Amino acid sequence: MIASGNLSGSIGINWVARDSSRAWSAVASSADGTKLVATVKGGQIYTSINSGVTWTPQDTSRNWSSVASSADGTKLVATVGDNINLIGDIYTSINSGAGWSASGSGIGNGFPWHHQRTEQNKSRQSMA
Repeated sequence: MIASGNLSGSIGINWVARDSSRAWSAVASSADGTKLVATVKGGQIYTSINSGVTWTPQDTSRNWSSVASSADGTKLVATVGDNINLIGDIYTSINSGAGWSASGSGIGNGFPWHHQRTEQNKSRQSMA
């Protein structure tokens, strides 16, 4: 279930369910909280331009695993992973999620994208 609440003042005391229960896997927000993007594992990406009051399904169903947003909410990036080793494509959007393009393929070593980045950072730190 997607819920939204006012994070200023009441700091999350009041929450309202905004969409049905799904296998939500990730959510990201623009800096001002008006543009939101949420992914569903084995489902679509959903976007909102009104702080989560309404949601619009985008792109086709995939095994979405993570998502991130630029400060203004126009540039988005999301990862797709299979159910076994999380290797999959990276998708980008430059129009607040209205269109998506595959921009890379899985790494191929069995690590999910976020784990691979962590391992790369550890390698760089050990070289310093």
